[in-house]
Amino acid sequence: MTEQEQQNAFRLWNLIAGLVIGLAAVLSLPLIYGNLGGESGLVNWFTIFISAFGSGTFFWWLLIGRTREAIVLRGGMAGVLSAILAYPIVFLLNELILREVSAAVGPSTMPDRIGHALLVAILALIFGGWFTVLLGALIGGFLALLQKRLMPAIGEDISDLVEAGSDRLSEFAHRRPVPAAIVGLFALLVLLILIIGSWVWFAPLATGGLSSRPEPVPDYAGAMAAFEAIMAEEEQLPLNPLCRSALLTHGEKVEKVVVYLHGYTNCPQQFDQLGQMLFDRGYNVFVPRMPQHGYADRITGEQSRLTAEEMVAYADEAVDIARGLGEEVVVIGLSGGGSAAGWIAQEREDVDQAIIIAPMFGILSIPPFAVKPVTTAALTIPNIFIWWDPAVKELIPGPTYTYPGFTTRAIGNLLRLGRYVYGQAAESPPAAGRIVAVTNPVDPAVNNKVFAAIVDRWQGTGFPVESFEFPAELNLPHDVVDPRQPDAQTDLVYPTLLELITGEEKES
Repeated sequence: MTEQEQQNAFRLWNLIAGLVIGLAAVLSLPLIYGNLGGESGLVNWFTIFISAFGSGTFFWWLLIGRTREAIVLRGGMAGVLSAILAYPIVFLLNELILREVSAAVGPSTMPDRIGHALLVAILALIFGGWFTVLLGALIGGFLALLQKRLMPAIGEDISDLVEAGSDRLSEFAHRRPVPAAIVGLFALLVLLILIIGSWVWFAPLATGGLSSRPEPVPDYAGAMAAFEAIMAEEEQLPLNPLCRSALLTHGEKVEKVVVYLHGYTNCPQQFDQLGQMLFDRGYNVFVPRMPQHGYADRITGEQSRLTAEEMVAYADEAVDIARGLGEEVVVIGLSGGGSAAGWIAQEREDVDQAIIIAPMFGILSIPPFAVKPVTTAALTIPNIFIWWDPAVKELIPGPTYTYPGFTTRAIGNLLRLGRYVYGQAAESPPAAGRIVAVTNPVDPAVNNKVFAAIVDRWQGTGFPVESFEFPAELNLPHDVVDPRQPDAQTDLVYPTLLELITGEEKES
């Protein structure tokens, strides 16, 4: 092989390596992160491929093409470096050029946006980096071995090249300690990513202590006393007056009571109109405030204190009070409240109906098998506050009593509650008398597949779960209940929900 032929061959292999690494990124990342593409996604497949292809081509040239040494160790290093560098490139491209990073941490200035993209890249590395680093090392090593086999004229035997490379590495560390220290720190970073990633994926998730401890009140007077105690406690908190726990009562225990568990970042005001409709039909209506919600300071850090244990106590107390308000207890929950309603359905045999609407058992398009590592990551990393719309922050259109952002720690605890339900659903049938699973096929916030997996487990125990899915063409938002959402369609949603709750047929 002539010098020119060898040079052309190495250039070709630079391109081949970049293409293979880029293709591997496109094929592997959906397995980790789910469907991240589309209008509401974090990234798209084009930027994933371009970023991995660019970093792969560069590092292959730097470590192999430039030195003309196709060594397995060098190939593995090129793959590792490509996997790590691709993350910040992907998110910088999407943040600065394509503007497609929707889960933003409030960037405004250019440095803010760059910092946000790098932060998201670090989080992505922590979550899935361990896998892509290992994959990059395997692909790089295999490509280097393949290149050596197909280009036998490039030098010594592979074992000789590895030994020579090791000698040069020792000499490099002795003569240039500062660059060698940088390389060592980088190796430590890779090791740290592997350790944290392995922990996130394989460490057991603690769900102990999340079982029900029912203490139902004996009668209507007991229910009123318990509610008055809640109101006295809330009077001591800096709450928005609209967001205190609400109770509509006919002055006595009636045949049916509805308990509504509002959505995460919303408050009891979410249910005022639908609650009034049910009250007018003879129901007592109880809408307890979710823990750490309803504060007048809409960007309070209190929501980050929300725990799965608090949600369990909140759900238990809601049912306990409802037992004194109605002979038949109907629990309705949306989003985070839907997760609590799902827990009630599994745990409380004194609940006659559980209407579970778009529960937060999974988020975005993250596949069911990745919910556990996402949960562990959200509970492990430092808490982060994320705006629903970073362009307008607290000026987001819609209800003025909702929180304009969410926290990763609270999301982690809601998902942890869901994992408990998922685990229990495999061991025993749900305790509630009737369960209705309500979903929205175009829901931008939660993953219906995770909810479907729980429903499948319930049905596998012989329990007949009823299901209803709103038509996709309605293009409903995640919050289908609050009439003050800018894209609300309660004129279409309420009749359906009333029919599911009461059994009344909708007017045609």
